[in-house]
Amino acid sequence: MESFFATYYLDLQNRIKTAVAGIRWIEQDYGQDSSSTWRPSIDFPAVLIDFPSADYEHIALGGTTVKVEVSVRLLVAVFSQSHDTAPNEIKNDAMQYLEIEHELTKALHGWQPDDGYAQPLMIERATTSNHNDKGIRVRILKFTTQYDERSDDKGIFKITPPKWQ
Repeated sequence: MESFFATYYLDLQNRIKTAVAGIRWIEQDYGQDSSSTWRPSIDFPAVLIDFPSADYEHIALGGTTVKVEVSVRLLVAVFSQSHDTAPNEIKNDAMQYLEIEHELTKALHGWQPDDGYAQPLMIERATTSNHNDKGIRVRILKFTTQYDERSDDKGIFKITPPKWQ
């Protein structure tokens, strides 16, 4: 594949699949959890991946440095009681999504594709978006990475790791 985004998505999907045992479904984010009339067939816990923004900076000789935001949304459909009087085993069940989030963050923060065509992925923030009406808990992890595109003498663009600044 020539597209950075297609290649990176597949590499990221493979990284999550091999590094985070608790994840059962990984797909592109098409807003699967935002529909009010139907619930798509997703096996929970699930991860939805998107690239919500990319900032392009033009550099010498027709090259471009691209800073990419990567959104990794963790969807969990398990709710359990976590109040102070709940038995510990019930509370531990309620905290499992936080454990999975921790594993997911550890697996991705600092990760770089094997051939190094992008800088290591860095966590920027984590937020919550609950869909209690659907019984889904959503944690949104925002990461960034960066890559360069440069054309060779034949005008063919190559994706290369950016120079450290």
